[in-house]
Amino acid sequence: MKKNFATGVLATIVGIGFCAATVQAAPLTDKPLNNWLQTQMDLRTDGGTSSVDFGADMLSDATDTAWEITATGGSVNAIIMEFAGYANTNTFGIYDLNNPNNFLQIFDGPATVANPSGKKTLYTDGLGTYHTYWNSAADNDQITFSSGSFGYYLGVAATGNTWYSDSSLNIDQQADHMFAYQGTGDQFSILNNGAYAPWTPNEYVLAFE
Repeated sequence: MKKNFATGVLATIVGIGFCAATVQAAPLTDKPLNNWLQTQMDLRTDGGTSSVDFGADMLSDATDTAWEITATGGSVNAIIMEFAGYANTNTFGIYDLNNPNNFLQIFDGPATVANPSGKKTLYTDGLGTYHTYWNSAADNDQITFSSGSFGYYLGVAATGNTWYSDSSLNIDQQADHMFAYQGTGDQFSILNNGAYAPWTPNEYVLAFE
């Protein structure tokens, strides 16, 4: 299944977009991680309680593998939060579904939501060419994939491992390391500063672990 991506984040790493289906996956059973993620998202929600249950409301693994950008040709990616032992060296980006070694990095480890590098736009021509843009040509990296669809990855330089939205590519018995959560219309503050905007159904939070 494919989903259109509109905005992204790190949290372990999170992202946002539009979905073709909303089938749920097995519940998140890592209670400390679940509780931390739920608490952080509740804090950023107007009223203090998110309508999304981060222990149960993720899309199915089969549903969150492939993504695409639609008519606008662009997708704003923003880091929300990161809670990880290798936070300073993790990388996040997109990869070619037909060749995982062909990838485009969007964020590096030091990027944060308060850092300008923590918010980038991903553009595409709709045919497989993608580039990132912040506010200068120096931030404009480009790559061409085999199609107009892509997957997301989390690179962990400290261990040499890469985790993919396509779980079949993961080295640990195809375990799912990325959960995608669809917006429900909550008033949400990315910076957790009281400035709220709707987290709409065409936006997703991607959580990598």
